[in-house]
Amino acid sequence: MRALVFASVLAAGVLLPAAARAEDDFALIPIVRVSGGADFTVAPDAGVDLLFAKSPVFVVAPEAGYTYDAGGGGAHLFDIACGLGVGDVLAYVAYRPHFLVGGGGDGGGVAIGTRQGIALHALFDIFSLEAGYQLMSREGEARHSVYLITGVNPAAALQAILGLAFASAR
Repeated sequence: MRALVFASVLAAGVLLPAAARAEDDFALIPIVRVSGGADFTVAPDAGVDLLFAKSPVFVVAPEAGYTYDAGGGGAHLFDIACGLGVGDVLAYVAYRPHFLVGGGGDGGGVAIGTRQGIALHALFDIFSLEAGYQLMSREGEARHSVYLITGVNPAAALQAILGLAFASAR
């Protein structure tokens, strides 16, 4: 996780000037997102958004992270996701399938599941809102839930600030 945070900060400082130029074909936005939901779901994750083309933009957003799902009896879950979306750096909408695996909590044993969501990302991916459906299975018992998660991505905010600093220095 530390390596992903370091890589995100490095990407913010090195790659943002290239992302800020209009003639580039793609941009990278680092993700170190902290998010939470209504049933005390905490989901910090890290990754990178890849924005291709000019406008509208095609977005590929692979992420890996941790989810604490209090609604699932306190399960600690490893979360792999890869969003696919369209929009631009001000706002984009993405379909975000997640694969979840972990354990712990009330039921013990291994928990495995999927989360399918539609996410709105705004202002260079600094803010996000994701709504969707989650199916978790633990020891043969299935749990279905609907969720709403909001998130803040400080790595993208840092990247935007550094980009403005680099742009004004030119």
